[in-house]
Amino acid sequence: MLNISTFTKTCKKYAKNRRISDEKMLNSVVEILTFAVNKSEEIHIDKNRVSEIMNKKYDIPKYIKNYLYDSSLDELLYDNVQAFFDESISNNDVDSLIADFTDLLKADSSIDSKTTERILSLNSDKNAFLMEVFKISVLADNKSSSDSIILWENGVNSVNVVSGDIFAFPFCKRKNYTCITVIPVNTSFDTHISRNYENSAYPLVSEKTLHGQWLYRIVQSGTDEDGIYEKIITGLKARDIQPTGRSLSDNAKADCYPIGTVAIYEHNSNYFFLTAISEFNEKNNAHSTAEDIEKSVNNVLKEYNESGQGYDLYIPLMGTGHSRTGLSNQESFDLIIKCMKENTDLIQGKITIVIRSEDITTIKIGW
Repeated sequence: MLNISTFTKTCKKYAKNRRISDEKMLNSVVEILTFAVNKSEEIHIDKNRVSEIMNKKYDIPKYIKNYLYDSSLDELLYDNVQAFFDESISNNDVDSLIADFTDLLKADSSIDSKTTERILSLNSDKNAFLMEVFKISVLADNKSSSDSIILWENGVNSVNVVSGDIFAFPFCKRKNYTCITVIPVNTSFDTHISRNYENSAYPLVSEKTLHGQWLYRIVQSGTDEDGIYEKIITGLKARDIQPTGRSLSDNAKADCYPIGTVAIYEHNSNYFFLTAISEFNEKNNAHSTAEDIEKSVNNVLKEYNESGQGYDLYIPLMGTGHSRTGLSNQESFDLIIKCMKENTDLIQGKITIVIRSEDITTIKIGW
């Protein structure tokens, strides 16, 4: 969704000074408008408030937004937008920046189609285009509880994208709904989180992975690691899913299941699709390929179709971290979209791809 936060983050991505702070970048963005009103007026948003705005917990003051309704300021605003981009953004990156804003504009369902078409028609005048994107971003609700972008829909079935923490959905204490969350794991479904203090030569599940973070939350709720593993394996056996190999690792669980195996784990009226995307070698390094990720996503869609019961499903980018697949955020996103486009008949409910807030501006969102 285009708002002051995404506008600032997108600009920061192409800043001449790639180390510029959020505080300095956001204040520079706000100056585009305030200097158009009164060049002697200085408004500085402090660090704490900047953090709240960038994390979409706070909106910029209404009196700043109200300036944009005065069309007599457009000429000054046009000049200030040009000055901001000349000073802050490398000339070589302006076209890429415009391409990113174009994708965000097209994907933002909160903007009516006529407005989108009008702004896109300005692409021959880059400053006019950027000024209109700036105005749309400032006027948008920066505190929106959901920045969900609809990529595809057919009746009640849809594919969406949202930025944020994937664990915010299943572990939200205030929610009163059931959902399904995809957690990428290894083929042994290991449940031991390796801590730094253990000094293990070959650590198992890293606490930095989604697998490790999920395990930590389940353990915190009162289930020990062995209990988690037993519940996973019992569930697989009940569905007649058997191991097909033995682990190369000495300290991982011995039984290995095929790549793409989906174990269903129920916890506090929520379901987790634990999806085997990688195999451990003898040193507990997880390995997978793009083909493994594709197979895993396809199996998630099949399982969702068969047992999803219409619950909302949340899926993260996969293959970008410790699995050593080597996919970029964009490649992972494109692969997931490819699987979904090829299997829309399996989408029986609302699927949301959850992208970390710090990664959302690195991806061109599209269907």
